[in-house]
Amino acid sequence: MDVVSTSRPPSSDTCMSLLEEIEDLKCEQQKLMQLILILEKEVKTMELRVEQSERRAVHVREFAEATADLAALVRAERGSLSTPPPPPYGAYVDQNPIDDTCIHYSQVPELLAGGVGFAVHVMYLAQY
Repeated sequence: MDVVSTSRPPSSDTCMSLLEEIEDLKCEQQKLMQLILILEKEVKTMELRVEQSERRAVHVREFAEATADLAALVRAERGSLSTPPPPPYGAYVDQNPIDDTCIHYSQVPELLAGGVGFAVHVMYLAQY
């Protein structure tokens, strides 16, 4: 006996139930697609943040190198001069182009300990 030939067509309730389930699945698919787009955007944002962090790390390394050079220069000057003390040195901190600040070399370890990222230009501060 052939099963296909003896089976009845689905009832209208079954058809309606299947159509509702198909519509529900379509809605779920749309929601998932929206979530995928949101996740892709968030991943791109995170990638940009990682890139910015890497750039900041480079600035911190440059700052540390400039600080080491400055410390070596200060030690050399202190060693070569008995009196008077060496002239003050500072680091030009380019954190905010509007509010540029000049720090004394003695503050450098505090800034490094704080993990602050900025560009540094070592300069000589003349005594007047």
